[in-house]
Formats: sequence, C-alpha cells, structure tokens
Amino acid sequence: MYKNLPLFGNFLDKACLTSCELDVLSDFAAANTLTATPKQVRSNLRHAREFFLRAGPIDPAAIGAASVEKYLSLLRGEGKSNKTLLNARGAISRLCSHLVRQKILAANPCAE
Repeated sequence: MYKNLPLFGNFLDKACLTSCELDVLSDFAAANTLTATPKQVRSNLRHAREFFLRAGPIDPAAIGAASVEKYLSLLRGEGKSNKTLLNARGAISRLCSHLVRQKILAANPCAE
C-alpha cells in the first residue's frame, strides 16, 4: 500500500518501520489528503512517523496515553518549543482519531 505514495519520499522509510506501522502511516496519509493541504499532510505524517520510531515499536492497537506522553517527553527533553509539542500532539491525535475510525483503537488517548 505504501508504495503508492511517492509524494512522501523518505517519510515512509521501510528500513526503520514495521510493515504494520507502514500500512497505518500509508493509510493515514491517504485519508489525510482528503481534508488537509499537502504541507499539513507532510507535517502530520512526519510527526506520526517519528512517534512510531521514537516511542516504539508500538502496535497501533496498543497506542495509549503513556506512549504519547513518552514521545512528548522525549521532545521536551530535546528542548523543542511549545509550538512543536502542540503540533506533534495534534498530529498524533489525528493519527489516533484515524485509528478509531478504522476500529483499530477503541478511543483516542490524546482526547483524555
């Protein structure tokens, strides 16, 4: 599925992600293109990919508040700005909302 997304280039680097994560990101990117600008899609995908890489490996069905907070804590520890933290949290929330719509997650952990 992810092979059909040339627009996103190395965002879907197959060497670093599990096939399940790649499928989720590919599907998320395709669904995002319906409502977001290309720049927003790239940003959301970048944050979602980094979330999987740095807070994981994570089974998409097991994403919870703890894994989201772990990722945001990593960003805080690197001295990222509040705006970057909000952007990252928003992208992860959009990813989780997508997973809820796909019936992979029961609820969005970012909404808690």
